[in-house]
Amino acid sequence: MKTMVITGASTGLGKVMALKFAQDGYKVCAIARSMEKLDDLASQVSGQIVAYTADVGDANQVNETFDKIYAEHERIDVLINNASVFNSCNFHEEELSNIARLIDTNLKGTMFCTHAVLKLMVEQKSGHVINIASVSGTHGIPQQAIYGASKHGVVGFSDVIGQEVKEFGVHVCAICPGGIDTPLWNESNPYPGINEDLIDPEELTELIGFVLDKPTLYKKLIMFPMSEWH
Repeated sequence: MKTMVITGASTGLGKVMALKFAQDGYKVCAIARSMEKLDDLASQVSGQIVAYTADVGDANQVNETFDKIYAEHERIDVLINNASVFNSCNFHEEELSNIARLIDTNLKGTMFCTHAVLKLMVEQKSGHVINIASVSGTHGIPQQAIYGASKHGVVGFSDVIGQEVKEFGVHVCAICPGGIDTPLWNESNPYPGINEDLIDPEELTELIGFVLDKPTLYKKLIMFPMSEWH
């Protein structure tokens, strides 16, 4: 049984991925900050999802959590860096505290978690790291300066480490989706495009499953609703 770690697993895309891959036979180690939501998630697929609480923006919490996962499961085959926070605001009107909040979770969290697994994957000479970036990490989108900077960082980081670990049988892929149909988009944070065209999280999960199952190395994948262009 392969072991998969998913961050930001308690809601949205992370929750969909955790349930789908658990049903497909992975032992899913689900990481999020809310144990209550994680326990609810784990109860839906008995025995296949194990809950771990951690703030991915805290390096000490990340290392302690991954040490525990490795001790309990002896290997990590897949890491999906999905944990992310978002905000939309003209940068000159932005609260400076949001710089640290978004960079800590989106970029540093991805780097901390990846650092925690790469040595293990290099030693076992196999593994996949899937980094959920964004179309905002491929070009500039107004009112997403901090978010876009964090996701540009994820894309660049993925490109570099993908080259470093390829020779050890470790594949790194940056996935850059447009708007996904998750609770992120609501009345207080309306989607700027057409809601009916938002990407189905199950479709995106199937795409990740395809990447994991194929011998081909997928470096970067970009997708977005049919009514847009990025």
